[in-house]
Amino acid sequence: MLSGETAVALEFAGVGASEAWRRALDDGEAGNTLFAGIGPERGFSGYYAADRIGEALVADVRAQPLALRDRFAGDGAPPSFLLQAVVEGRPGYQRGADIHLLRTGQLIARLQDPGVAIRSDRFARVTTIALPQHLLSPRYASAEALAACIGPVDDSLPGRVLFELVAGLPEDAAHQASHLLPVVGGLVAMMLGRKPRAPAPVSELAAQRSAEVMDYLRRNFSNPALDPQTLADDLSISVRYAHKLMRMTGRSFRETLTELRLEAARQAFADRDAPRQTIADIAISVGFNDLSQFNRHFRTAYGMTPRAARRQDEANGYDGPSLARSPS
Repeated sequence: MLSGETAVALEFAGVGASEAWRRALDDGEAGNTLFAGIGPERGFSGYYAADRIGEALVADVRAQPLALRDRFAGDGAPPSFLLQAVVEGRPGYQRGADIHLLRTGQLIARLQDPGVAIRSDRFARVTTIALPQHLLSPRYASAEALAACIGPVDDSLPGRVLFELVAGLPEDAAHQASHLLPVVGGLVAMMLGRKPRAPAPVSELAAQRSAEVMDYLRRNFSNPALDPQTLADDLSISVRYAHKLMRMTGRSFRETLTELRLEAARQAFADRDAPRQTIADIAISVGFNDLSQFNRHFRTAYGMTPRAARRQDEANGYDGPSLARSPS
């Protein structure tokens, strides 16, 4: 796989594979500084390989199912900048309450963050290169610009080239060593140059009304008949203005409503104090009136079936911040 002196390659399969995976990643058996080993107790198989290219770390992870979370960088240690290529599969990328279903060929650019998880209930392969922040900043990008990279990259030319470079590193590490940093640094600089400008400031009144809309949705998301007209009527605003206020949040009415309902479902899965309900009953209780629609939205958001998520949440709890609760 990789050719450096520090290369490791470990395979996990059979009885106890998930425990061996967690031990290898958490206890440092794999020379791993990037990922915490999380995942299912049964039916797991995986492959982890890593190597150093100068100060950069390249990691190739293949698993079924896949479950990764970033490790804590350590007190006083600056986080690494990560470029991750989804080589196979369609894992879900979660950062706080934001969830994206990724596709094969997608590139992720971000700082190392213990609040990030990448999961798939099917086989997926993700290749990562982690560079200490000082290698890129300030020569290629400011620290602020790197911190603004928080997930999937758009399909720009620099992004596509970076994907091909990162995806190919496990097989071509030796040939990349001498010129890796200038190439990656230059492409990252080009990629950041394409990022949109920050949104223009909004008036205090508009910001207040936008917050009122979000609070209304948090209180009423479980109403299956809720639509923009109902929201507008209850808040005494026009439908057009309601959509404008929703755009200020960065999500549409429908996207926000679906996200609130799915978050509430996962909280219900993890609630051990409440009477156990069927998945269909939970879907109805959070506002879905069509189980197939609930299943489709759930898989898109989390990269797994509701049944698989329920097993996971019942065992481990659900630590995603719920949009269904107003922020304190």
